[in-house]
Parts: sequence; C-alpha cells; structure tokens
Amino acid sequence: MRKPRLQIIRGLPGSGKSTYATTFWPHLLRLEFDFFCHRGGAYSWGPIRNTQGQLWLEKMIKRTCKEQFDFIVTGVFAGHSEHLGRTIRYALENGYEVFVMTLNGKFGNRHACREEDLAAMRADFKPERELIVEYKDEPDVHFGSMLSGYSIEPLSE
Repeated sequence: MRKPRLQIIRGLPGSGKSTYATTFWPHLLRLEFDFFCHRGGAYSWGPIRNTQGQLWLEKMIKRTCKEQFDFIVTGVFAGHSEHLGRTIRYALENGYEVFVMTLNGKFGNRHACREEDLAAMRADFKPERELIVEYKDEPDVHFGSMLSGYSIEPLSE
C-alpha cells in the first residue's frame, strides 16, 4: 500500500505557485493561504489576517491529512517562520510522503502586498539548499514534484 502524498509548492508572492499547481495537478485538492485572503472579490492581507490565515491553513492541512488524501499546499513557507516545518512534521506524523518544490518566477505582485512586507518575506525566505540539508535524513521528504497519476481518493487500509 502506498503512502498518501503531499506536494508543497513554496515561493515568494508572484513566483507562480497557484498557476503551477493548477496546471500540473488540476485534479488534486489544493489548499493555499490566498484562499483565506479573498473577501468579496478583493484580496485582503495584513498582519492580523496573516496570523488568522496561517491558523486557518494549518487547520485545513490537519483535516486533510486525517482523510489521507493526496493534496497540494501552496504558500510562501519562508522556513524561518516554522509554518513549513510544522506542515512537514504533521504530514510525516500522519504517514505522508512529502514533496517540496520552490518556485522563483517573477510574475508580479498580483495581491498588492506592501513593499516592506515583501522585503520582510524575502529576508526570511530559506533557500531550498538549506531545507535539503535540514531534511537530508528524512527518507519521506523529497525535493521536487510528485509524479503524475495521483488521486484524491481516500486510501484504504
């Protein structure tokens, strides 16, 4: 029986995370921080909404892991903020195989983040090479993308 799989797509705002996820895995459940920030057709972000959104995303990840679905999470996942580490640890504790992909496209600031917030994200962003060293002894954490052919069907025991 294969393990359920989680694909994490991380990158700074405007790096192409959502587009990549919907292009290559349109059939998979996708969770992303941006879902929380859309209100009435507008994108609303700020320090309080950021904290609330991260808590919401963490709750959704935990619910999905319990269902044993293959799924995708997209977000900044800077590394130093611990959101990435908590996501990986929780998935591993629930028997997941985890794939981490970092995108660095420059498609523009579509959500009108303030420049000082973007600068803080860039400063906090942990490069993939640091993550590879951090998780080098964990056989169920891979850097790159899931192979095709994955489904969102619950796994049976």
